[in-house]
Amino acid sequence: MIVIADTTPLNHLILIDQANILETLYGRVVVPSTVLSELQSQATPPKDKEWISNRPALAVGQPDGVAGRPESGAS
Repeated sequence: MIVIADTTPLNHLILIDQANILETLYGRVVVPSTVLSELQSQATPPKDKEWISNRPALAVGQPDGVAGRPESGAS
């Protein structure tokens, strides 16, 4: 299953050191380019900036609207 991460939940998971739970639960996590930008803005907490600068395996930048849809089990 693929999950597409949004800024607010990802931000809070990073702040409590639990961002890796997304990969554990869903396998592949897609972080749209807009979310990546928001996580690098001047107002972003330093912990978020550090996390995104290390680009963990789950932070797969995709152009917005190109990431596809989450898998539904149907072909």
